[in-house]
Amino acid sequence: VDGFRMDVINYISKEAGLPDGNEAIGSMMGYTGVEKYYYGPNLHAYLHELHERTFARHGAFSVGETPGIGMRMAQLLTAQERKELDMVFSFDQLETPGHTRFEDYRYDLNYYRDYITDWMEHYGTSCWMSLFYNNHDNPRMISKVDPDPAHHQAIAILLAAMQFTLKGTPFVFQGDEMGLANASFQSIDEISDVESKNLYAELTQEKGMSPEQAFAVILAGTREHARLPLPWNCKSGSWDPPEHLRQKVLEDVTKTYRWLIGLRRKYRNTLVYGDFKVLRRKKGVFVYRRSGEDGTIIVECSLTEGQQRSGFRPDDHRLLFASADRRLYFGEGHVGMSTVLDPYEVRIWMKNAAE
Repeated sequence: VDGFRMDVINYISKEAGLPDGNEAIGSMMGYTGVEKYYYGPNLHAYLHELHERTFARHGAFSVGETPGIGMRMAQLLTAQERKELDMVFSFDQLETPGHTRFEDYRYDLNYYRDYITDWMEHYGTSCWMSLFYNNHDNPRMISKVDPDPAHHQAIAILLAAMQFTLKGTPFVFQGDEMGLANASFQSIDEISDVESKNLYAELTQEKGMSPEQAFAVILAGTREHARLPLPWNCKSGSWDPPEHLRQKVLEDVTKTYRWLIGLRRKYRNTLVYGDFKVLRRKKGVFVYRRSGEDGTIIVECSLTEGQQRSGFRPDDHRLLFASADRRLYFGEGHVGMSTVLDPYEVRIWMKNAAE
């Protein structure tokens, strides 16, 4: 065992006497008392003891699930000199401001760009970032960005390219590497998740929603989307779903993940340990540079379903990767690139240090 992920670990410290929570906060949150324990009085002491008596003795890695923790608290939890956690999972990037996961809305990747840039630039050199889009408690990110299946492959590749070229450690949740989107559930009877079933009952029995209205809410945010058996289970016969729940592996997404993992390993001095700098940030566009001993790598991203004008000129950089017009380019020979970025396109350019 190399390491551990600890569930809601920042909840382990409670105020003495277990005082009641604020009712106003409770009504807004949906449960009362969280302000008393999400960052409790002994949290740091407990985590430090846990690190010193367990992880440090074996060189083990630790990542803590820490809902509600902002950047400053995350710094206190993960700074290397504090000897508490190695990394945290912060969930602020999983929804855009003002939205919850049980809302049917379009996720704006411009928000993700600004969020991740803030952490890249201000988290600090003694802290390390976790990079992820999905987990077992949330619907699939590519469906939240754009529900149109025609765009799912491009979005999956775009998200992967950012994840493996930003500064931090990528966490690939099962199915990310297959390009899996939300499932096409047709009724609440196909949902087994107890959270979703309880919410459906509340919406229909207490809130007065029709079954159709309630199911639309469930469909938008149920964590069942990320908990279905993976496609290879269907092939083995261990799970035989109806046709509308059979998910398809997007082979080009899998191919891209393999290539990106290889790229990150080959140029680890740049992509893992190198500097990060934003080169261009306007609505619908994200261009950044990673610089290190291997050279410089520039990543150009289109964040929308519309076309964007490319603002980067390669000059002395060579093209390593492009996902234009549903065609993948892996640095094989010469290719002429358009001055227009296709929907959700990503391009990766490089100049080696010796060049």
